[in-house]
Amino acid sequence: MIRLPDPEPSPRPFRLALRPDDAAEALGISRRKLQDLTQPNGPIPFLRVGTAVLYRVVDLDRFLADGRDEAEAAGWPRQKVNPGNGESGLANAQATE
Repeated sequence: MIRLPDPEPSPRPFRLALRPDDAAEALGISRRKLQDLTQPNGPIPFLRVGTAVLYRVVDLDRFLADGRDEAEAAGWPRQKVNPGNGESGLANAQATE
């Protein structure tokens, strides 16, 4: 009988909801900022399961997409263009440092 190797363990399973520390890390913000952005005062909804606070991944994705849409509508990211060479202001600032 031929023995096949054991399959490699799969990577961490995809989670549908994150605890506050994980949600804040996923967004790249502090836990305190996440609390400020949490409903009812902010745009990010949360769930309570017993005593646990959870953030649905779909809600975090929606928050990021909405923020990107609002930023693009306001003209962000804004780049200063030097008419002399057509490079962004950031490139010019880095070149002069």
